[in-house]
Amino acid sequence: MQVLMLNHFQKLLRDRYMSFSKISNQSRGIIFMIVACLFFAINNNLIKLLSVNISPLALVFYKNFISLLLLIPIIIFMKQSIFRRENFNKYNIIRSFIDVISIALWFKAISSTSISQAAAVTLLTPFFISVIAIFALKEKVAIYQWILMLLGFFGALIIIQPSSGFNPSIIYAVAASLLWATS
Repeated sequence: MQVLMLNHFQKLLRDRYMSFSKISNQSRGIIFMIVACLFFAINNNLIKLLSVNISPLALVFYKNFISLLLLIPIIIFMKQSIFRRENFNKYNIIRSFIDVISIALWFKAISSTSISQAAAVTLLTPFFISVIAIFALKEKVAIYQWILMLLGFFGALIIIQPSSGFNPSIIYAVAASLLWATS
């Protein structure tokens, strides 16, 4: 009975959303990016609102717990085992810890400064990735790439405005960006 219901559900989904498969990959990517940006904005505003009464660390726990609850039906539906041995190597575990710490720092940054300023500072992440790649992976960087990285860095400094009353809470956003770059 459950197999028949599952097959019927899959057929309904396939028939209902068949027109989405006719959209080009580029258009699908644009749609997914717009939806992702919408959810990021909703997430950041919810964190800002909830952080008045709930600590950022508790919000990290609730976010991850709710994410787990939302993923469990998807994992069951896809019939994939998440407990494969290759998923539990030391690099994935280290990356998970770094991500949890960076999310906690991000939530602290959102709760203690404006969302727009914290979001602008996270644009430093590509800069940090480039610098880490130069030293850790021995990447070769052309002069124009250095110029563009420095322009981006100075752009972030303009947004942070260290000369006009530096907000120490921005350090949380910078630390989150640095950790995102390492993960």
